[in-house]
Amino acid sequence: MQSRPRFKALKPNSDKETRLKRRKEARDKAREEANHNHHAPNIRPPIVTTIRAEDEELSLGLDFKLPAITVPLQKQYAGMHPVISSTQASITCASLGVDGVLDLLNNVLRTAYTLDEPFLREHLKECISNGHDFGMAYASLRPRWFDGFSELKTIMNNCRYEDEKLRREALDLDRGRITAQIRPRRVWDLFANRVVPIWVTRKFPLAISHSWMEPKLRSSIRTPINASKWPVPFLIDSSLERVRIELLNLGAEYVWLDVLCLRQFGDAEYEALRKEEWLVDVPTIGGVYHQNQMIVCYYSGLGRPFRVGDVNHERHWLKRAWTLQEISLNSICAGETDDADSPSRASVKEDGHYDDQNIDSFYERLGSLSMFAQETDNIFPVLSAMLERFAVNLNDKVAGMAYLLRSRDVPVYVEGQSTEDAWDNLLRTMNSRYLGDLLFLYPYAGSPRHAWLPSWEQIKKEDLPASGGVHLYEQVEMKACQVQSDGEDPKTESRSIARHRGYRIMECKIEGLSNNIESLSKSKPRRDGYAVIGSYRFKVQALHKQIISEDDCFTMVAGEGLEYWVVGYVGHSGLIRKHTVVRMFSEDRDRLKSLKFGSLQYSEYS
Repeated sequence: MQSRPRFKALKPNSDKETRLKRRKEARDKAREEANHNHHAPNIRPPIVTTIRAEDEELSLGLDFKLPAITVPLQKQYAGMHPVISSTQASITCASLGVDGVLDLLNNVLRTAYTLDEPFLREHLKECISNGHDFGMAYASLRPRWFDGFSELKTIMNNCRYEDEKLRREALDLDRGRITAQIRPRRVWDLFANRVVPIWVTRKFPLAISHSWMEPKLRSSIRTPINASKWPVPFLIDSSLERVRIELLNLGAEYVWLDVLCLRQFGDAEYEALRKEEWLVDVPTIGGVYHQNQMIVCYYSGLGRPFRVGDVNHERHWLKRAWTLQEISLNSICAGETDDADSPSRASVKEDGHYDDQNIDSFYERLGSLSMFAQETDNIFPVLSAMLERFAVNLNDKVAGMAYLLRSRDVPVYVEGQSTEDAWDNLLRTMNSRYLGDLLFLYPYAGSPRHAWLPSWEQIKKEDLPASGGVHLYEQVEMKACQVQSDGEDPKTESRSIARHRGYRIMECKIEGLSNNIESLSKSKPRRDGYAVIGSYRFKVQALHKQIISEDDCFTMVAGEGLEYWVVGYVGHSGLIRKHTVVRMFSEDRDRLKSLKFGSLQYSEYS
């Protein structure tokens, strides 16, 4: 006997459902026909486009005269890319009409579309209704101009939705952090000379690195490049037009430039929006410079001719806090001139050094920083490099280290936050190996907030350990918990404690490190002493000036290899309060292992 089907097909239960179904089928059929009818347009051979900087600057209507252009790459762009002039970009779509917009797009992109192309008219009308100028229309349509238009609106809406969703999900306001690897919010489309949302494009931008000059050398300008959404701070002796032409000559299509792509101070009505964007956009700037993309560096100021200048000046590129995260081996120097003053034409001696000491110092520092930025031995070279730099906002020096420390998450950017709070937030997102550096290499007890690592004030004032070449890779976990304080009147406090699995010796004394600090060299402090465990003595070394009393009984905990040890006290809560650190000699490490003192266990530090 033939079995009956388990389910019976359902019929629409109303005329309304039938109508909706038929409409959907009609729309799907129309899209299929449009895709079927769409064919690659008849593409005409490309032509050479020429854009001259002087012509572009004349269109600005400046009431002052800019200096003559001395950078060859800034004078004009003459190439085969479909680049439009500032004058073309500023033509309103409304003045052109649908036919005029299409004619100009066809002319620039060397195509022969007609308004019979399915769905094209709809998109051109939308450019007019949105109040776009031709530059914005061109920037919006060019990335998908050859793909057909039936699905374009859906694709763009999806791209926008996914970008907004990505930013929402990346931000964790409750914990004050954001995912580090997030695309920038905006990019500068050089072909169209317009700033567009990143979701409009299909490419990751090149990053532009520069140092902001003194305020007296800058002015704020309104420009259609960013639709005049905020005043753009720029140098009074250069122009965005010169920068654009140089970047085009360097082969760029999309770039990220902070003054254009990161919302700046402007109208009071947009101040709340700026602060909201900066929560996410400022801490994730470093991601733009760490995507294996070329970085274009203006070492002498944005758009200026390259001159080494005073490498110790606080406004020099080598001295700014934010540029530390922008250093890369994959970078190119912009602003190069071909005159005798160009550093690239400076004479070199037989020993490989430059005759000009300032130029020699610049390239030497740049080279060492480039290597250090690629692979950091431990946290202290990063801290040392940042302490030598300057920032308008002091907490920028803390925020500017997040990407160099390669954290998965980075703290959100909170304006007006104290440097200590900014430092605490960075610690909570920091890679566990760098927390291990602070625990096992920093020789002093920290603040009452957490004794196991230094406060930012200590980092600024105390000598940092000379730890170049030391790779500890000790995994230290930082967590918040309620802790009972030590003392006669213990209280329960909220603290950030450290947890680490290491080799622990409960009771020992330290001999030979209680004095003799006056004669120590500041650059290489070194004292030898002994860790005394029962009747055994093990040779240890202090690479710092911290006094270790011979009368106290300590607990010692080592990392892997038993070379670096934390010396501290166990409090009422069972947490270890760090006093200092020592290093044990290799032969004594082997002897300690053979005697089997202590045990491998988890220790927690207040």
